[in-house]
Amino acid sequence: ENNGDEAFSFQHIMHPMMSLDQVVDLELPEFDELYDEIDGDFVSETTPGKLRTRLLNCDTPSTCMLYLLGIKKNNFSMILKSGLRLTVKFPLELFPTLGIWWNNSGYPDEDGCRRCECALEPIPGTSGELSRAVAEHLAMCVSPRSSLKWQITWRLSHS
Repeated sequence: ENNGDEAFSFQHIMHPMMSLDQVVDLELPEFDELYDEIDGDFVSETTPGKLRTRLLNCDTPSTCMLYLLGIKKNNFSMILKSGLRLTVKFPLELFPTLGIWWNNSGYPDEDGCRRCECALEPIPGTSGELSRAVAEHLAMCVSPRSSLKWQITWRLSHS
């Protein structure tokens, strides 16, 4: 809700961290492009299946921050060791990018501080940076004296 007299741009990126060693499978949406933020380059010739294999079989230690640009579905799923399936559904018109933080004990690169974690996050722009989203006219924006509402659903079920 914006009670001010000027439009307000913001970047809603929810990213609850989950224990990477509990993830046994992924279902990722089709996408137009894959950008690797750590390498600073686009990854060519990849598919959701190839990306799934890359992530589930990554080396220890390793870390990646990926952006699936132009995703085609409004959901993704993870299957956990416990047998639970986590399915996340979101409005595709507001979140056309899926960010993937995949940290297999590679960050921070300091003994005793490394973590084994992951986060999959629907993103409104092409990266997690608000300044970039504003420059690309992709940031979420609330007009003066109005509000913006959306829903992201996290569903747990038995796989």
